[in-house]
Amino acid sequence: MADVTEDRENDRIAFNLSSGLYVMFGALLILSVDVNYNTMGCLLAIGAGVYLYIAAAECLPRARSAQKNTKDKLVGLFSFVFGVMPIGLVLK
Repeated sequence: MADVTEDRENDRIAFNLSSGLYVMFGALLILSVDVNYNTMGCLLAIGAGVYLYIAAAECLPRARSAQKNTKDKLVGLFSFVFGVMPIGLVLK
């Protein structure tokens, strides 16, 4: 049984490492290619959409289930808006 757990741990580490390498590869690719402003805007919009999807699908339901009163709901809403603002500023 210990071997199965160790194999899963190694798979997780390998997946995490490959995810980081893909991010670095994408950054190097964008820096090495001459990208115009329209293309860069589209790429940033896609990235912002991914962040908004994760926030809406994963984080908000967990936050909503932990909110007990109106004050908690307002704090959660303010935190979400505060987190989305930098993404909107990048796209401006």
